[in-house]
Amino acid sequence: MKRILLSYLLISFSVSLPAQQNKLVKALLPDHGTLQFAGGIGFLSGGIGYDSKNKRIQTDLLYGYVPEKLGGVTIHCITGKFTWIAISGRMNNNIRVDWLSTGILINYVFGKQYFFLSPDKYPLKYYGVPTAAHVGIFAGGGLRYKKAGIYYELGTTDRDLASYVGNIKAIPFFDIVNIGVGAKYFF
Repeated sequence: MKRILLSYLLISFSVSLPAQQNKLVKALLPDHGTLQFAGGIGFLSGGIGYDSKNKRIQTDLLYGYVPEKLGGVTIHCITGKFTWIAISGRMNNNIRVDWLSTGILINYVFGKQYFFLSPDKYPLKYYGVPTAAHVGIFAGGGLRYKKAGIYYELGTTDRDLASYVGNIKAIPFFDIVNIGVGAKYFF
């Protein structure tokens, strides 16, 4: 009897294991791929993302690049984005319009010239904010047709806001606003 019970448990476990692995693999596979131009996260950025079940929240992980010709130095960064699609509507079964989306991002720039904490060679609080890590906010919209989508964003970063607040008369407001446009493909 013990041998039959043990055999049954082993067979049940081995049959259910592929189903559990399949669920895990499906959960780890991204829901969409993203390619973005500008927007404060690199001249060109690409990555993967996940959608919530109700398709109103998206999270993305993007690698960004700025060539030396445009940035003075070659810049590599990584960005985590959290987007909430606040207002959307369907034109028909194939077309969805995201009238308003908003979100937050965290960007980290790699390189020895950037730092998270001020180096010892500078007095305490010489730099008001880290040069390697930034938090940003953005708002925008988008259009999705079947599995392809395009979007735009207007945003700013903590560093730009801090500079603006301290120099409202010297810095025009639109100098702290960045614009990004992108495309997504939904798997």
